[in-house]
Amino acid sequence: WLEEPDFWRRHTHPDDIEMDLEEVRQLLAGKIQSYKTEKRLTKEDGSPVHVLLGMSLMRNDDGSPSYFVAQFQDITERKQIEHLKSDFVSVVSHEFRTPLTAIQGFSELIAEGAVSLEEALDFAGVINQSAVRLGRLVQDVLDLDHMAAGSFPLHMTEVDVNRLVSSAVT
Repeated sequence: WLEEPDFWRRHTHPDDIEMDLEEVRQLLAGKIQSYKTEKRLTKEDGSPVHVLLGMSLMRNDDGSPSYFVAQFQDITERKQIEHLKSDFVSVVSHEFRTPLTAIQGFSELIAEGAVSLEEALDFAGVINQSAVRLGRLVQDVLDLDHMAAGSFPLHMTEVDVNRLVSSAVT
């Protein structure tokens, strides 16, 4: 590994090189026995691979460094899932804020008596629509969770796509 630094550098993501070197320095100095870290490697074709690296330094009887033992676990799929979850949470939080803002704003105006009875009735309708929208969003999130767990029954039926799209647009 140390004898072929070009190989190591060629396959380690540039942003991870210094962190990796620091861990190796601590191993060589005897400050740590081993370490685990997540890092990115690069395949020959240039595509990234996320790995969990476990590294230990084996020493000779006199305490001098002998060789490294490294274990790599490909965690690329886990990282992709984490990224998808993060994106999902961002989208869901945005979708929740919109109806919540309407509910909060209109209900505050009604509670403060800042609107007429007719306006309050109109606002109550908007509040109701927003609450219904929130309920659908919650149900969608729960359905996604059930799908991920494999406990969501799917019933396949034929549909008229034109009619479905038309109803979704109106």
